[in-house]
Amino acid sequence: SKPSEPSKAFIPLAVTSEPTMLAVDGVTDTTVTMKWRPPDMIGAAGLDGYVVEYCFEGKDEWIVANEEMTEKTKYTISGLPTGEKIFVRVKAMNAAGASEPRMHPHPILVKEVIEHPKIRVPRHLKQTYIRKVGEVVNLVIPFQGRPRAKVSWTKETKPVDPTQVSIRNSE
Repeated sequence: SKPSEPSKAFIPLAVTSEPTMLAVDGVTDTTVTMKWRPPDMIGAAGLDGYVVEYCFEGKDEWIVANEEMTEKTKYTISGLPTGEKIFVRVKAMNAAGASEPRMHPHPILVKEVIEHPKIRVPRHLKQTYIRKVGEVVNLVIPFQGRPRAKVSWTKETKPVDPTQVSIRNSE
């Protein structure tokens, strides 16, 4: 009889280990942003992406947050009701299927964390600044707080004249 075709090596496919270091990256009144690290063991089947799921506290139904797999290790779950608590888990996906889920250990409250505004004036701006008339002065002053503060500039309680100065606030 005719010789058979050479056989190809069999490579067993296995799911990856679960993602690592799942943490909350940010929360608003309707969103929760999660971040994580890739699995420790990926294997021959590689890594295709991640599926993010959430479950409301007190319920058993897990809802898939991302309709399509994400390749990034950060995802924002949107459209959440304010004041609810959710559990979040992430699964790594490959040709062999889904990994065991990595679950955030605590429920997450869907509510913007309020941080009062703070101005951190850099040390070099705490000294006297002397410049010649017409010379450009560029001051960068970092603001902190949530929600982001609305900034207005005044001199002696009156708004600064926009024809005299150019002000640019970053978002």
